[in-house]
Amino acid sequence: MSTIQTTFSGICCIDHRNHRNSMLNHHRVGAKAKKMKKRRKVCSRRDDDDFGEGKNIDMMEETKSEAAAMMAVAMMMTTTMTMVNDHNPFFVAFAETKFLPIPETSVPLTSTCGNFSKERLDIARQILICNQESGAKNWKQACLSHYSANVEYTDGPGLTRVVGRDNMRQYLKNQFDFSRQWLSVTDEVCDADKYVAEWNLSMDLGIGSFRDLPGVTVLKFMEDGSDLVKYHRDYLPDGNIVERQPVVGNLVKFQRETYSRCMASKEGCVGLLGGPG
Repeated sequence: MSTIQTTFSGICCIDHRNHRNSMLNHHRVGAKAKKMKKRRKVCSRRDDDDFGEGKNIDMMEETKSEAAAMMAVAMMMTTTMTMVNDHNPFFVAFAETKFLPIPETSVPLTSTCGNFSKERLDIARQILICNQESGAKNWKQACLSHYSANVEYTDGPGLTRVVGRDNMRQYLKNQFDFSRQWLSVTDEVCDADKYVAEWNLSMDLGIGSFRDLPGVTVLKFMEDGSDLVKYHRDYLPDGNIVERQPVVGNLVKFQRETYSRCMASKEGCVGLLGGPG
């Protein structure tokens, strides 16, 4: 059986036997925590009889025990078993965090797009490449100032919908607090009050760097000629990001690869995924 050595929480896990022993240790910790919890309950009843405040003491002690138990469970869940190399088990822990060189933001060299004025085209491009940097690219100047008071925004995966410039301010602050982003516009279409762009996004998160994630943005301007954006929708498949997450990452990657293989095979996906009939 081939083994791969990884490190998690200061513990070196080499093979399946070490995994079994670590699981047993976690169970022992959980059992001990339950015994301590029972003892605290007995003590709390006595305190309640004698002092009338035992219930509050009990709640505090139970909260501490539950927090410790949750920490133990979290440590177990962040390490997942994966089957590779002819179904040989090995430990998979957090991937090593690596940050790549910082890329540049960019837009097409052309100064025209459809029926857009140069001013409106510049605004659309500023919104796309705004980020955490200071100066003209900063999100407060390049993004927020160009939104209407009732702007509607939906993020790339479609998980978050924001309405209103004030709420958009908080969303952008949160976004650039936990990430560093650099976007390059590769193609764009301008028609009437609508702007559509294809782009590649590079991003640094706590789990590492991502480079050249493809996406699309749709902007709609106000019809009153004010050059304010009333609608902003990003489209960014988040599978590559989820694959780097602990616990669920390997499962998502396996699902995507399995789907891609069966869709390109002669047998198709019915035998593997089933069919509606």
